[in-house]
Amino acid sequence: MRVPLGGRRVRGYVVGHAEEAKGPLKPIAGVSGDLPVFDEPLLGVLRWVSDHYVAPLSVVLEKSAPPNNPILSGPPDEQPASSRAVKASAPPLALVQRWGVGNWVAGVRNTLKSGRSSMVVVATVTEANQVSSRLETETESEVLLLTGDTPDADATRIWMLAATKPGVVLVGTPRVVLWPVARLGSIVVIEEARRAMKERQTPTIHVREVVLQRAKAHGARAVFVGPTPSVELAGADAELQVREGRVWPPVEIIDRSEEAPGGPLITERAQISIRRVLAREGRVLVFTHRRGYAAATRCVACGTLRRCPSCGSRPGPGESCERCGAALGGCVQCGGRRFEALGAGVGRVNQELSRVLGDDADDDGKVQIVTERDLPTVEAVDLAIAVDLDGLLYAPHFRAAEEALRVMVRVAGRLRQSGSRLMIQTTSPEHPVSLALTKGDPVDFLRHEMETRREAGYPPVGDLVVLEIRGDEIDPSSVDEELRALSGEMMIMGPAVRDEGARWLVQGDNLQPLLKDLRNLIQQWRDRGMVVRVDVDPIDL
Repeated sequence: MRVPLGGRRVRGYVVGHAEEAKGPLKPIAGVSGDLPVFDEPLLGVLRWVSDHYVAPLSVVLEKSAPPNNPILSGPPDEQPASSRAVKASAPPLALVQRWGVGNWVAGVRNTLKSGRSSMVVVATVTEANQVSSRLETETESEVLLLTGDTPDADATRIWMLAATKPGVVLVGTPRVVLWPVARLGSIVVIEEARRAMKERQTPTIHVREVVLQRAKAHGARAVFVGPTPSVELAGADAELQVREGRVWPPVEIIDRSEEAPGGPLITERAQISIRRVLAREGRVLVFTHRRGYAAATRCVACGTLRRCPSCGSRPGPGESCERCGAALGGCVQCGGRRFEALGAGVGRVNQELSRVLGDDADDDGKVQIVTERDLPTVEAVDLAIAVDLDGLLYAPHFRAAEEALRVMVRVAGRLRQSGSRLMIQTTSPEHPVSLALTKGDPVDFLRHEMETRREAGYPPVGDLVVLEIRGDEIDPSSVDEELRALSGEMMIMGPAVRDEGARWLVQGDNLQPLLKDLRNLIQQWRDRGMVVRVDVDPIDL
């Protein structure tokens, strides 16, 4: 509806009723659209999102609404706000398999046969199109496709159909996770651990957490599909169903730990494999880091991998650790001060391949150099080479190992079904990630990583919240005082003062009581002209 506010008319939402007014009220300017935006179960989820991510309820409610006002041309099949008895939902299910070939579509078909609808959430537009095509073929039901590229008028039409027509499948990017769906029976999330599944701006919503709440509220089944479930999903008591045999294609580890310094970026072993594949007219993928990503380095004198002497993470280009701030100094083994990169960006990798392969490096696009962003559009290849696992493995954040496994398995996912393999260059062949990649099964790694998180008090065992505050008038010491005055058992690290503002990391076994107190304090900071970003369960610290 439209309500008067400060001389303007703005969009508002009815979230409750009172028997009598507690003060003078202005009349409602008008009702916008023919359909309610949410029903009681969805409103409960929206309130949870507002509380958990310390975000204004009005901002969260907006995420469940269509771009334009929903205007009906005839009576709807079903009212979104109609109340129905909600049965208890089954425990979340994690299908540990590659989503392109897995059997998860059978569950969607069963939902549709029962007269209920299904929602499928994917990370990118390309994958949304792929999933939508598969569902149309295998379910023979109406599939509604919504991506970030969908025009507002079409998005509003899709919203109305999903909200009022039972027995359909809504496929979309994370944008759809809070949309109303008539008789929601199942929610499928494809590769929930991907970075795209979490919002960067406030509210920093994660699709996985919202889906778990929606499944409970609507009596729906939450199904997570992908070869590398997150540690958080394993900690949510999800039922893991692991595909028999290897979950991903064969992986070969190239051990660089005994290699003399000064060797080529692409090892001789990898070069030989590339030439053999090209000789039989095969296709090769060479995976490297995106622009701006720091490669792992090793000492030129003794070959020891360079890591922070305090926290063990991979250093960036500076003289102090990006993660803990400790001075890096020289090589921990021999004291040497010269280091060489084990990985590189696309440009340098291309130069290296041109040097070692000659004309074969540009043989009708048979050799592709890609980053993670390019993977969804890469056609199947016969050989994949990962130049530098260590750059991912020792990245300066606590999810580095989990993310390294996820990215490498995504690379393996571009291989042909048989007769192909992924070769990974690393100085850490005995690392749990390397062992999991070789085995083709993530379960042992998940158990190991859960224990590591338990010892450190990191999610899902403990809570983490990042606070970032910017503004011309910000006084970090004053803000720090106000933050530390809040009650509760917690550890506050910071402020880390930067040109644009200051940053704090708050850690504790249970920060939910803090988040309630923090809401009022954040509003005070915003009223003082500060820009505040709250990142609950951050991906990066």
